[in-house]
Amino acid sequence: MAKEIAKRLDEGKNPKQLTVGNIDMETSQEPFIIIYDRFGKIVSGNGYLNSAIPQVPVGVLVASNKHVNSVTWEPKPKVRIASVSVKANDFYVLGGRSLVGVEHNIDCLVRLLFALWVHGLVGLFYARKYILKRRRP
Repeated sequence: MAKEIAKRLDEGKNPKQLTVGNIDMETSQEPFIIIYDRFGKIVSGNGYLNSAIPQVPVGVLVASNKHVNSVTWEPKPKVRIASVSVKANDFYVLGGRSLVGVEHNIDCLVRLLFALWVHGLVGLFYARKYILKRRRP
């Protein structure tokens, strides 16, 4: 997504035309785009947090000068974003998506594994009890 927007910027497209809509980064699972100028100032975007486009740390953008930069970004406590930034001419493009869904899936998996572990221990306890019972004369 960020690479596609960067390609369009390289073709001379207007940044404000490439970011349509208003996505609440705190509640939405939709991907968003934020375009920054070469100094790291916000030019355009459709990802909002508290009714404003958040500023990513400039180091995240600078790291994308040489390669695609992927980081987990926490613009506000309990709001975690998986982001990718790329360089495009005089712009930086950051694409991101909330990690709420991923974190929910991880929590469910951990609970499932814990339940399986407990069931395994109970099963071993009863298996041991059964084996010891059969060994007695």
